[in-house]
Amino acid sequence: MVKKFVQEIIEPRIELSYRTFMRASRLQLTCRKRDDPDDAEIDWALRQTESFFLDCNDFGDDRPLSGCSF
Repeated sequence: MVKKFVQEIIEPRIELSYRTFMRASRLQLTCRKRDDPDDAEIDWALRQTESFFLDCNDFGDDRPLSGCSF
């Protein structure tokens, strides 16, 4: 009886620890990629920002900008 009860507790704990470990592994990989992106990711980000165009009116004095658009 006790052995069956212990087995019923151990199996879900093993499953939970496995899922927790896998999630932590993915999180660690994501943080590592964020801190040190590879060349393909940098090239992709640069291609995405090529279409950005900043258009601002600037009067050259103390007045604020009249407007900006992207």
